[in-house]
Amino acid sequence: MCEWPCPLGGGARHGPECSFWQAVTASALSPPRGRSGEFATLLPPTGDAYLRVQQTGCPDARCHLHLHVDNVEAALKEAVQLGASGTGQPAHLGLTSPGGLPFCVVRDGGEADRPPPAAWPGGGQSLVDQLCLDIPPQAP
Repeated sequence: MCEWPCPLGGGARHGPECSFWQAVTASALSPPRGRSGEFATLLPPTGDAYLRVQQTGCPDARCHLHLHVDNVEAALKEAVQLGASGTGQPAHLGLTSPGGLPFCVVRDGGEADRPPPAAWPGGGQSLVDQLCLDIPPQAP
């Protein structure tokens, strides 16, 4: 799972950043949630939802990985032992890898039914199913 920053425009509206990912994945956008309406989910026509968008207030777009686990507290402890740092809340823990990549540890919601690829005019298909982690040669 990953999130893309995406202006949700005060709750009900969303910008071209979200429209692009909706089109690429053939998904609808869930109603905004969170204290400021900053979170939303891309809802595929079939299968489980697995992509999220977030308005961050940061000037630059970015992605971050969500690690879905059965035991959030144990995963947090292990991640910190392996070199991660960060803060969090009991249901949603934001961390940074030793190389500076943001990620979250969240409780697994049982998502297992991957949506089929989106069909494009001319017979092409697309499916967002991978996030490449760019690792610096030496982490600070």
